[in-house]
Amino acid sequence: DGRTKSYILTKITHKGWSKNTQEFQLDTKTYKDDNIIQGTKYGYVIQSVDKYGLVSLPSNEAEITFPKGSSLSK
Repeated sequence: DGRTKSYILTKITHKGWSKNTQEFQLDTKTYKDDNIIQGTKYGYVIQSVDKYGLVSLPSNEAEITFPKGSSLSK
């Protein structure tokens, strides 16, 4: 959408029954997560922000887990 000026990315780290969330303000459509631990499940939710500061509804959570022993290329 051309009205989007920035994004809010929420990273959710799932550890057993608990969740830890971090929020990032982004000015681009890309994000590289260099803080990944093998065997940990992560979720990501994105929201767009327009020039008036109005925030969209959150996206569905995208989840990913890198199994222990897998190759994490940087």
